[in-house]
Amino acid sequence: MPRKKIWNKTTEGKFIAALARTSNVTESLRKASMTGADPYAQRMKSEAFRAAWDAALNEGYAEIEVQALDEARNGLAPDKERSAANERLRATLLNAHAKRVGGVREAAARIVAGRQHASRARKAVEHVAKLLGVKL
Repeated sequence: MPRKKIWNKTTEGKFIAALARTSNVTESLRKASMTGADPYAQRMKSEAFRAAWDAALNEGYAEIEVQALDEARNGLAPDKERSAANERLRATLLNAHAKRVGGVREAAARIVAGRQHASRARKAVEHVAKLLGVKL
């Protein structure tokens, strides 16, 4: 019988750091070597983990917003190509996130201040990681 995956400060920190980079729970579990664990149960159980999760997702979405704004202003880098399906997916993700955090108007304000927002979100993740005693 396989050993049960146990959440601790180290695994939580790895998961949160990966979540900030990927905004993908499944990928973050893999990067934290916690495949098969239930992050949603841990999120419900631990207020600190829930706060770190939210900060990590905000950081990830802020980065997507910054990239979208940069591409809107400057176009794609010569070595990049973006499909219509990728654009629709990005727009869908950003719209869902905007609704979750308070609406399109607030999301537009965050896009304008995207780099500052990403920096604040990164600092929030670092602060929560420090509270958890985890090095990122």
